[in-house]
Amino acid sequence: MNMLVENTVDETMSLHPNQAALVTNTGEQVSSDLWFSDDVGGEFLGKVKKEGNVLFFVKAKPEELTDLKVVIDGPFDEQFDKVAEERYEYTIDVSK
Repeated sequence: MNMLVENTVDETMSLHPNQAALVTNTGEQVSSDLWFSDDVGGEFLGKVKKEGNVLFFVKAKPEELTDLKVVIDGPFDEQFDKVAEERYEYTIDVSK
């Protein structure tokens, strides 16, 4: 999954979309594979962007998948205070 992440404020923020969870319509839940994924998380020192691929390995066959839900914890500041939503959930239709 390609992700583009941007900090739109001058302050340092932390966000870890590369540590997201994926839930499939087949009932599987997996965490992203940090070893094979690009570094699109961590500290964002001011107004910066990070882009890359976040990989998930599932047991389901491609033809069994119709939708995927990606769950990402929200951003926090240097004092570890949440600065937006607690969690973001995106559903992606992968049916053909």
